[in-house]
Amino acid sequence: MTDQAGAVQMKFPTRVTGRSRLGAKRSSNRRMRGPAQSACLPPPARVRPLPVGARAGCCYIIGLRPLPYGSGPMLQFIRGTVGSWLVKILFVLLIASFAVWGIGDIFRGQGPETTVAEVGPFEISALEVERELQRQIGRLQQTLGPEFTLEQARLLGLPQQSLEQLIQRALFELAVRDAGLEVGTSLVQQRMQAQGGFVDPTTGRFNADLFRRFLLSNGLTEEGYVAFMREQIGRELISSAVAAGARAPDRLVRDLYRHQAEGRVADIIFVAADRFTDLPEAAPNALAEYHANHSVQFTAPELRTLSLVMVRPQDFAADIDVPTETLRAEFEARIDEFVEPERRTVTQVVVESEDEARRIIVAAEGGGDLAAVAGAEPITFDLAAEDDLPDIGATAFGLAAGELGGPVQSAFGWHVIRVDAIQAGGEAGFDDVRDEVLARVQTDLAVDRIYDVANELDDLLAGGAGLGDAAQELGLTVSRIDAVDAEGNRSDGTPVEGIADLGTVLDTALGLAAGEQSLVTETNAGDFFVVRVDGIEPSRLRPLEEVGDQVRAGWQAQQRLAQADALAEELAQRLETGADAETLAAEHGLDVLRTEAFTRDADTAAQNLPPGLRRGLFAEVVGGVVQGPVGEVGHTVARLVAVEPADPDAAETVLRRLEATATQQVATDLLAQFVAGLRGSHDVAVYPERMQDEF
Repeated sequence: MTDQAGAVQMKFPTRVTGRSRLGAKRSSNRRMRGPAQSACLPPPARVRPLPVGARAGCCYIIGLRPLPYGSGPMLQFIRGTVGSWLVKILFVLLIASFAVWGIGDIFRGQGPETTVAEVGPFEISALEVERELQRQIGRLQQTLGPEFTLEQARLLGLPQQSLEQLIQRALFELAVRDAGLEVGTSLVQQRMQAQGGFVDPTTGRFNADLFRRFLLSNGLTEEGYVAFMREQIGRELISSAVAAGARAPDRLVRDLYRHQAEGRVADIIFVAADRFTDLPEAAPNALAEYHANHSVQFTAPELRTLSLVMVRPQDFAADIDVPTETLRAEFEARIDEFVEPERRTVTQVVVESEDEARRIIVAAEGGGDLAAVAGAEPITFDLAAEDDLPDIGATAFGLAAGELGGPVQSAFGWHVIRVDAIQAGGEAGFDDVRDEVLARVQTDLAVDRIYDVANELDDLLAGGAGLGDAAQELGLTVSRIDAVDAEGNRSDGTPVEGIADLGTVLDTALGLAAGEQSLVTETNAGDFFVVRVDGIEPSRLRPLEEVGDQVRAGWQAQQRLAQADALAEELAQRLETGADAETLAAEHGLDVLRTEAFTRDADTAAQNLPPGLRRGLFAEVVGGVVQGPVGEVGHTVARLVAVEPADPDAAETVLRRLEATATQQVATDLLAQFVAGLRGSHDVAVYPERMQDEF
């Protein structure tokens, strides 16, 4: 078929194969097993412009054209001399050198198998999974911060998720192939031209230079990117075809709304544990049993005694001499930072119409109080700069003190403005801020200095110097931290203070044995440190004699909670037999709270109704009773008083939003079933042991 814009051709796509190395040798891309249908060689390094969408050689390309293969003086020279004995001997030596340096796979076959899954004729390599995993980690780091690590990704099962995504992509590629579809080149070209990153903002047209820079910065080839776009568009075609008919039935949407918006009202009786003060004396064996059953609560953590050397900018900044001319240059470079803008105290009133605003101005200029004539509470901005008042700043800063201004229109309405006070701005002189500029320059220079000191410290320690001797030679201080736990607390429970990024120091120290010393390590704050573990006190269960008061307090709290539980059980039984809640609560000096109508998703914690009891009430009929603990503070008994059905006819807007959500879910379910069907019609093999080895 002719290749027209947006056309879908009825022939199979060409696939490009390749291998790469990342640590151990790995297969870089999904490969077609068996004979290749055709091969598209990558273009040589030298390229020259070609109109977008043109065709060269055997490859579809976008904006670039390779020079003809076999051209150039170098190839002509090789053809002319390849028959000589000297060249033949050089080729033999070259091949032998390849074998010596580990490239003998051309004779021995491929290296260790790193294919972690096979989907029909496709193979998925460990390197592909690793690349997909890194993309997922990058996305999560944008949300969770750069502290999200590869180890955390493994704990969340992201390597397996990455593999599953690649399997699904391969299945969709097979679906595209089975349907006999091929995405036309012009459709790929249109998609690329529509991407803002490749469009020249001046001309509004596709810019080949921007595209080439994008490929270079991301380590991509033109053919590889175009192939990726073909596959992506193909998947979109199949996905949209599968989900095209998805629609949530109106009856389903209405039933979902009834379920979600149904309200329930309950009577709540809360039995607080601390109301029980008459407790029996604890028997010795009861305390011993509580101590044994709650051993984690009474176990002292492992404690470590550390020696610490810190390399920080502030330790060097004060000793750095800075010439006055350098300070003046820095002052001039940062002159904008030392300009204090004019500030004004501004009062405003906002009304709905311009006529109302003008009436207020006339009345206030005649001597009336602004709040009284406006009939509304004015809003005052105290000593605000013009930039702090985006809607009224220009007007306010054009008025004299005590003058009224306006009306000014904004998205909030019509503003009447009064300037109450003016604080003049000004520019600080060099002598006024000399100390501040000096401190900044010293800090900047000290940051550069600590890298040199950290390297010197590293060299001294590597040369066999002790931590104390190395620190003394460099003018550093060795600090001692006695008996600190992993949370940064001392043995008496007080926190260690005065150490920036203590968490990094402790994390490093926890990986060392007694007597071991860390390497020079950088903190998140930009400091450097070396830590040595001088001693380790193992964690231990504190004996009952040492924590007797804590054990007794814990045992008493347990008894109070048990009494609250017993009373709540009694109240629940009597409510189930028809007792009046108000009368029953009054007998025990308790209160009854009747809730407002709440839904299944409502936050009812403020009404002493935990989520478990809320769900229980939605499983009951009117008059039903549920009960349960509220943390460690008491017990709650709840009786369902009323059910308030939801009316779908009164919530058209909510129904439409719910319909859109339900339709999306139906489409997702259809796609999931389609993928499951593809798995059933194509061979999918996963090799868990290889995934385990790689990840």
